[in-house]
Amino acid sequence: MLPSHLNGHSPLARRRPRLSAASPPATGDSDAAAAAADAPLAEHDRIYFQSYSHIGIHEAMIKDRVRTDAYRSAIMHHQKFIEGKVVMDVGCGTGILSVFCARAGAKRVYAVEASEMATQAREIVKANNLDDKVVVVHGRVEDVEVEDKVDVIISEWMGYMLLYESMLPSVLFARDKWLKPGGLILPSHATLFMAPITNSERYEGSVDFWSDVYGINMSALVPLAKKFTSEEPSIEIIGGENVLSWPFVVKHIDCYTFKAEELKSITTKYKVSSMMLAPIHGFGLWFEVEFNGPSNPTDKSPSDLNPLDVIRKKRRRGSEDPVVLSTAPEDEPTHWHQTILYFPDPIEVKQDQIIEGSVKVSQSEENPRFLNIQLDCTLLIWIPRLLMVRSYNLQEGLFQQSRTEQMAASVVSTSAQATSPQQDRVRTDAYRSAIMHHQKFIEGKVVMDVGCGTGILSVFCARAGAKRVYAVEASEMATQAREIVKANNLDDKVVVVHGRVEDVEVEDKVDVIISEWMGYMLLYESMLPSVLFARDKWLKPGGLILPSHATLFMAPITNSERYEGSVDFWSDVYGINMSALVPLAKKFTSEEPSIEIIGGENVLSWPFVVKHIDCYTFKAEELKSITTKYKVSSMMLAPIHGFGLWFEVEFNGPSNPTDKSPSDLNPLDVIRKKRRRGSEDPVVLSTAPEDEPTHWHQTILYFPDPIEVKQDQIIEGSVKVSQSEENPRFLNIQLDCTM
Repeated sequence: MLPSHLNGHSPLARRRPRLSAASPPATGDSDAAAAAADAPLAEHDRIYFQSYSHIGIHEAMIKDRVRTDAYRSAIMHHQKFIEGKVVMDVGCGTGILSVFCARAGAKRVYAVEASEMATQAREIVKANNLDDKVVVVHGRVEDVEVEDKVDVIISEWMGYMLLYESMLPSVLFARDKWLKPGGLILPSHATLFMAPITNSERYEGSVDFWSDVYGINMSALVPLAKKFTSEEPSIEIIGGENVLSWPFVVKHIDCYTFKAEELKSITTKYKVSSMMLAPIHGFGLWFEVEFNGPSNPTDKSPSDLNPLDVIRKKRRRGSEDPVVLSTAPEDEPTHWHQTILYFPDPIEVKQDQIIEGSVKVSQSEENPRFLNIQLDCTLLIWIPRLLMVRSYNLQEGLFQQSRTEQMAASVVSTSAQATSPQQDRVRTDAYRSAIMHHQKFIEGKVVMDVGCGTGILSVFCARAGAKRVYAVEASEMATQAREIVKANNLDDKVVVVHGRVEDVEVEDKVDVIISEWMGYMLLYESMLPSVLFARDKWLKPGGLILPSHATLFMAPITNSERYEGSVDFWSDVYGINMSALVPLAKKFTSEEPSIEIIGGENVLSWPFVVKHIDCYTFKAEELKSITTKYKVSSMMLAPIHGFGLWFEVEFNGPSNPTDKSPSDLNPLDVIRKKRRRGSEDPVVLSTAPEDEPTHWHQTILYFPDPIEVKQDQIIEGSVKVSQSEENPRFLNIQLDCTM
């Protein structure tokens, strides 16, 4: 019997672990270190360090071979400065750089880490027999005390666009307090670059897409799309072909001399020339760091060089030159990607046209780890013409998630690319086909669209001949839905009603209810209770509900590639025993459901039915708790890594009481029935692993440890899905499994 698999609340976001009030390390380095660990933190620091307790971010960083290889190469390049010396690793994380330094011959390494990851770092040091050399100190570098001045400071302090959420102030603090005169800092120099970029594919996919959606004029959404595209920076990968000019230097940082106060506000003027005829969609930012010795005052910094010379210098580097870690578009991608500031509208430029202006990067007053960016841009034709004065704010909404949860999610499944429901053609095609399939029930009738969103289903129904459509939407999207209806000359048929369906009043009983109510694993954050409310209050006897039936399926799955990549990976990382992180990796892999795409080859048995819902008869109270027993047989010899859940919905008429529901059928018959469907059969929207992927993907409940099963081995148990007491839109799942 496996322990109950309890997954609370949200299967979409991987919850960050709680950061306690920085408890002292189990084996103290000193009383001062323990006191440092108990030092009170500002709220923004607490959130920041808490995010770095999540193993996903460390997995993403270490698996970034460009980044980790550069640090390892730099340590070996400077081995003569490290051997026999004292090193401080600021923000050591898992301790990988500390281990690299110890193996390069360091006499002592102080590995300073403020997050709870310090516990695992200490175990990793011990597992690699380096606890006589590496001392893990739990606390902020600003609060800790160590016994020695240090010869070397090393830190991976860089954030997105170099400075967002970076730890540079902590490195500078350590330099001023702990570094001996003439000591080494790795990396030694950092340069933030910027250049105008073109990206028509991205702009067309996010903005122009709305001009014509399934033949519907949705250009009312274009201003909103432009606003969301341009109001915050975007973290994404572009290529060298997207860059319109040689980059200019926003800021060059010499870590030996730079002052933390300089980070408060950085302003740079620029003047570049477009290398091609193309639209400018915005500006891209990226950075490079060098692992060099103290600056030679006779050397030019990148801000004094022609950008072309900077690029050529990088390309000419030999084995004796300092190591460089680059996040430039033309170089191998890193987990930092590039940071893009998109304009609301593209600006056409000619080849050799001059683009000039200024950029100001300043720390947020609320949280100095966050940034504000003001970008001024002028395009020179015959006389200067001001084209763009734009301000950008790098705040928590985008970047906090990107650096932690989003990176962790990308490790979970790189194939599970985000797709908006509107761009999910499987979903939208199914609804459109269902409306046409039931056109005789819709033509001349009254329809209610529950949770209409943009109004696309309401427009489909109106074009199918509905006499009246009540498009009910509780969010502010109701404003745009109303504009879309008007733009398509349907305001005589479609009435957009702003409010919850539980609160609104309409003039008629309705003949048809349509809604895209399904959430992840069918029931997570679903709108089914609202549909059932509308049915009981507004639907005429004998009326049509689309979709009419829904079935939640579940089956054991195998996914060795995913498990090995997230769990077994830690057993040997660059020749370092990091198995102390395996329990944490198992915990984060298994404590909450994962939303990702698997294939039919990952499914170990025929699926069983967790719940079949007949939307004509189902009661909302039944959602409070659903329990199902199951008994399936493995189709192959393989490890079970967990269970997958997915759903299908049918667009049918009211149930025939003589028909069997999927819960009464053999699962094999359910699959065969789906495969035999003809043009006269009801439309089915499936999110099954063997079918075309949708934006719902599949929901996976991973076990902490895989379980080997033989072919034909029986797997049985029960699954209970219940609404969360705190929020009925969230779910708790308890899974019991016996072999």
